[in-house]
Amino acid sequence: RLDHALRPVRIRAGALGAGVPERDLLVSPNHRVLLLGDHPTLEAAEAEVFVSAHHLVGTRGIASVDVTEVTYLHFMCDRHEVVLSNGAWTESFRPSPTALQGVSERSREELLTIFPELAGEMRAGRIAPARQTFNLPKFGNLRA
Repeated sequence: RLDHALRPVRIRAGALGAGVPERDLLVSPNHRVLLLGDHPTLEAAEAEVFVSAHHLVGTRGIASVDVTEVTYLHFMCDRHEVVLSNGAWTESFRPSPTALQGVSERSREELLTIFPELAGEMRAGRIAPARQTFNLPKFGNLRA
């Protein structure tokens, strides 16, 4: 069995709102999902925020999946972007020291060889998130 912290999170069709996502979506636990202003967990002033998928586990239609192995595919843009995934807004890969901890050493070396400027940009904190990000305890009350 795969370590619990690495297990994918399944977001069932409609779990984030009417028709969102359009079909089940599997993401890594640290992959962030964009919650929009009409989501019941957001306050009026919070139009759009990213929340890591693992913080949503336990809410209706969102669960960790018990698997023996997994392969995650990430894509990176010139900057951190909001992208459409099965009808749900999620994020592109945002390189950061924390994000790179979840990447194999070989992939990390390859990424920094292809994009040598990333190391300095990450250290300087210049890779801005596409939207505000909330983590626990903000969303700790979502668990059923």
